[in-house]
Amino acid sequence: MQEHKLLKSNLKTTEVLPLLLSSSAGYCLHFYCSKLSYESVLFLIKPVAYVVGFILGSNCVNIADEGFFLPQLEILIDKSCSGYNFWSVCIFMLTYLCFTKIAKLQIKCFAFLLLLPITYLLTLFVNTIRIISCISTAKLGLMFSENYQGIIHEVTGLANTVVFLLLFYFAFGKIINYSKYAH
Repeated sequence: MQEHKLLKSNLKTTEVLPLLLSSSAGYCLHFYCSKLSYESVLFLIKPVAYVVGFILGSNCVNIADEGFFLPQLEILIDKSCSGYNFWSVCIFMLTYLCFTKIAKLQIKCFAFLLLLPITYLLTLFVNTIRIISCISTAKLGLMFSENYQGIIHEVTGLANTVVFLLLFYFAFGKIINYSKYAH
């Protein structure tokens, strides 16, 4: 019996170690970040809250240990809105790409150091879009019962996250493939 093409693995043995390392590190970072206090994730929440407030025309009030309240919109941007899940996945997804596609170790290390600020900025951008999208869909979702508001909020956030992760994966993959440092 012949194995189906989709079930056949194209993973090379040289990609297994980076995959295991980046996946393990990503899981550890995710677990660590989920235990962080509100103050520990302010570097992710604060800039996004102020940009969302600016774009949507609302003041932004910091409520200690809770989050940023936008009174005109009647929303609270708290720790759960920080984007640390996206950031951890993005870091290790792009690290995996770098370590499997770039030939020279020095360039891999340099690329990793560049990924930290790049993924931070990407996270702020995507998180701002995600929150604005959730606010917009919540306004549209007023026609639905309150039972569905949470589901609509979660699906909107998930869709934004998945779409941007795929875009970044393919874009960075193309950039690396067309660079002179690729395998």
